[in-house]
Amino acid sequence: MTKSMRIMLILMAVLFVNIILYHVVKSYLLEDGNNNETAKAVVVSSTKVVYTEWQPFITSVANLMAIAGVDITTEVQGKIQEIFVESGQHIKQGDKILQLHAEQDIAALKSLQAAADLAKTVYELDKEQYAINVISKETLQTDLYNMQMQQALVDQQQALVNLKTLHAPFDGKLGIFYSNVGQFFNPGDFIVSLQSINPIYAYFNTPEQNLVHLQVGQEVTVTSDTYPGEVFKGKVTALDALIDENSHNITVETLVDNPEEKLLPGMYAVVEANTGKLKKVLTVPQVAISFNPYGSLVYVIQEKKHNKEEDKEEDKEDKKTELIAVQRFITLGETRGDQVEVIKGLTEGEQIVTSGQVKLKNKDVVIVNNELPPSNDANPQVDDES
Repeated sequence: MTKSMRIMLILMAVLFVNIILYHVVKSYLLEDGNNNETAKAVVVSSTKVVYTEWQPFITSVANLMAIAGVDITTEVQGKIQEIFVESGQHIKQGDKILQLHAEQDIAALKSLQAAADLAKTVYELDKEQYAINVISKETLQTDLYNMQMQQALVDQQQALVNLKTLHAPFDGKLGIFYSNVGQFFNPGDFIVSLQSINPIYAYFNTPEQNLVHLQVGQEVTVTSDTYPGEVFKGKVTALDALIDENSHNITVETLVDNPEEKLLPGMYAVVEANTGKLKKVLTVPQVAISFNPYGSLVYVIQEKKHNKEEDKEEDKEDKKTELIAVQRFITLGETRGDQVEVIKGLTEGEQIVTSGQVKLKNKDVVIVNNELPPSNDANPQVDDES
């Protein structure tokens, strides 16, 4: 073999080795690139955009007020002689609450009654004398006036004695009784509160635009933060006769059933009144919404589109489908619980990201993991741990 032949064979061997090394390195680099692409994918959770049925309603914060409520006071001065009730007791109209000392007033009443009885006797005798013309008509008239005056004094003293005994003006529940036997009261001093609270009034204000949706007899529901998850039923009983000139609100009176007397005057409550038939709205979970200076947006999950050159390089059957998250600005409407109404920007069935948005940029590759779906309830309830 000549020297030139050996050189040629050596060169061919070197070229062959280089070709093999080239394909090995290329294969390694492609595999490493694919691994990097997978590593860059962001793990997110997702949900589909769906229509939800919502009940239209108006809601407002209400003030609760007793249908009858009063602070019991005395119109006359005196010391408490006897107390007939206890704090928190239910009493009926006319029941005795307390008795003030009235011995002197009763004695004065008896004296006046005796004088009145005497004046009446004199008048009756003089009537007989007048009938036989023994006395003049003027004398008889004077006796009549005297009898009437004495009876008026008796009635006046009887009224004073009656004021020394306090009675319930209506059925209701007493508040805390701070008074004690022997305590002295001046006219107008507070003694105890009496409230009739079943049913109970709930007053709320609502914009004048809602007036068309309200009418007397309309059913309402009332809730209170004091009793989470409990709903009280009521009805609209009256609408105010005028609109507030400053706020352009109208006051609405509702009467709420309160059989267990859980609702008390002075409490705040939330009144809700349905205003029409169920309507379908496009909703998404609140957690899916992101915000930036240009508005509200969501990330819509789509399949990544490959160009023709990439399709030629890879076999379509072996190629895995990649998902990307595309930013989309949306217009929001009403919020209820965990849900937000979408007025514009999304269509039913589209898949959107619900968690992991903070790691996303527009058109990032994503991997969907829905093992822990987000809360998506229009009316979430608080668990009663007690």
